[in-house]
Amino acid sequence: MSLHRSIIRQGTSIIDKQDIKTMRNYRVAILSQGPDLALFSHPSVLSRLAQWLVDALRDRVPANGTRGKRKSLPVVVACLNESAETYMIVGVTAALDFGDVRKNDFGVSFLEAKLKCNTTARYTSFDASVLEIPQKDLKTFIDALTEGPENH
Repeated sequence: MSLHRSIIRQGTSIIDKQDIKTMRNYRVAILSQGPDLALFSHPSVLSRLAQWLVDALRDRVPANGTRGKRKSLPVVVACLNESAETYMIVGVTAALDFGDVRKNDFGVSFLEAKLKCNTTARYTSFDASVLEIPQKDLKTFIDALTEGPENH
């Protein structure tokens, strides 16, 4: 139960402080300080936080365009692992309706961004939507990720 409280506390803090930046094709939150950094540097916990954010933001997404359609953007959350000097990064595909499951294509997006910024990366699980990169390469990686594919 304390893990769930930590996720809610961190997610609420992110939303209240407006620490989610809307980029071209993603919403990005970066955790670089706080008492629970060590907890959120684990991929499964960070993934749960990202999913919580998707659920919490679902009803807060404003209507876009003239037809009033809401736009669902994937959420990327990065957490600093101070001792390893790396960032754990997870990507979660957003959905407009609760239970709407969409194919998670972060494996390809993360690989393309890794190649663009020429960084070393480590996949820490079988899930390609989880990646660990050196701390110094975070900004370059996020910029490359949000640029999108070369052919756009």
